Amino acid sequence: MKSAIRHSLVGAVFFALAASSTPGHAADAASKIHVFSLSQDETARLGIETVPARRATFTPQVRGYGMVISLAAIAQADFDYRTAEAAVTESRLVLQRAERLFKEQALSQQVVDTARHRATADMAQMVLADRREAALFGQNAPWRGPPRNEALIDNLASGKSTLIQATFPLGIAFASPPRLFSVARLDPQPGQTSWSSQTIWEGPADPAIPGRNFFAFVDHSDLALGEHVLVYAPVGAPVSGVKIPMDAVVLSEGKPWCYVEVSGQHFSRVPIDLRLELPDGYFVPQGIAPDQPVVVKGTGLLLAREFGSAIPGED
Repeated sequence: MKSAIRHSLVGAVFFALAASSTPGHAADAASKIHVFSLSQDETARLGIETVPARRATFTPQVRGYGMVISLAAIAQADFDYRTAEAAVTESRLVLQRAERLFKEQALSQQVVDTARHRATADMAQMVLADRREAALFGQNAPWRGPPRNEALIDNLASGKSTLIQATFPLGIAFASPPRLFSVARLDPQPGQTSWSSQTIWEGPADPAIPGRNFFAFVDHSDLALGEHVLVYAPVGAPVSGVKIPMDAVVLSEGKPWCYVEVSGQHFSRVPIDLRLELPDGYFVPQGIAPDQPVVVKGTGLLLAREFGSAIPGED
């Protein structure tokens, strides 16, 4: 089953403690679910197979969308600043030399004033380059100085690091920049992984898209420049529960469920939230005990039996 959480990019927010997982809601849903039993022969004939639910934790998180920033923008901003910085260094030396020669009466005041004007103009250019860079990448971009961390720029240029710009929809409250990002492709292929980032800072707001904007470094990825990605950020403490396999999911009345064995040959249907996805399964915060048998084969026939439908092969 394709991941059910990959629907829209903007406004897709999922919480492990969402209303569908609150105790009151779960109790209301459980009160409408009955336990039904099968004989041992029926269980065998329906091909019912179970696996134990495993203990698991789920960290509530929100999803935003991101893009790999082109190196051209970074390189141009860095070039502009370095050029202005070099000009400032040179013009200061020229001014110092002119002032020394003026004291020795080897230069006129006009020459000194010209050197001072040049130094002031070069400093203004460096300040302008710095402000332009901050406007593009935020005041707290980790390579900005003083002193500048040129190693980070070199890592970007060499491909060791990738710069991601991530935007989260309005309504998501971040008291401070998230401590961790998980970055994944929009439609990852089987076996493809995600990448983590702990170098995160807030960026300028994107005038085209409302929401909070962040930048992050991702190391050792094979993401392409300009590629669009999904970005996940934790927004709460881990929640304890169980993990059920994807094969356990059955759809009924437009909702996802799974069957658990409550005792020998007795089964009950438990609602699940497909937004709470784990690798190779889904997280269930309550309603299923650790090691409780979960049906992974014959779920469709079990659903038919629960609602009294005819089972293929039965007289």
